[in-house]
Amino acid sequence: MSDTVDAQQLTRGGETVGLISNMLEWEAELVLNFRCWVNDETGRNNVRSSFSRTFSSDRATDELWAFEKFLATIAENSYYPLAHHDPECPCLGAHEAILTHMVRLASSGFLLEASQMASLIALPSKAESISLMAIRIGHAMRQIVCNPYKQQISLSNAYHRIH
Repeated sequence: MSDTVDAQQLTRGGETVGLISNMLEWEAELVLNFRCWVNDETGRNNVRSSFSRTFSSDRATDELWAFEKFLATIAENSYYPLAHHDPECPCLGAHEAILTHMVRLASSGFLLEASQMASLIALPSKAESISLMAIRIGHAMRQIVCNPYKQQISLSNAYHRIH
């Protein structure tokens, strides 16, 4: 037996466990936002744009901060870097599946189960706080796909019509 690390061990967490097309829309949005955020600045700009189209300016800033804090907390407390597929890839990786399942559980009120899922990718001492953050992330992703923000257009008095 050899003690060498092969390519499969180096991609732990990146193994395909499903397809994004088989996920609920908000779950796919979460995975794609995660991929874009960790990919590059262009990806982060796409995520910012998604939040801006959904929420008012102040709320978009708050929700984006929560999303960034959520991912940063996981990254700072994880056993190893989370593997992810390219933004264009139709596959769902193992780490992405754990992340999605944890957010689904937390935002559905199953905090104990969400904490258990969080402990698969991060230190157990941080699992509860990560699952508490996941509540907000799940609700934000649902809003992004279901309730796009509609800017209020104020008309001047000269153009206001009653009938």
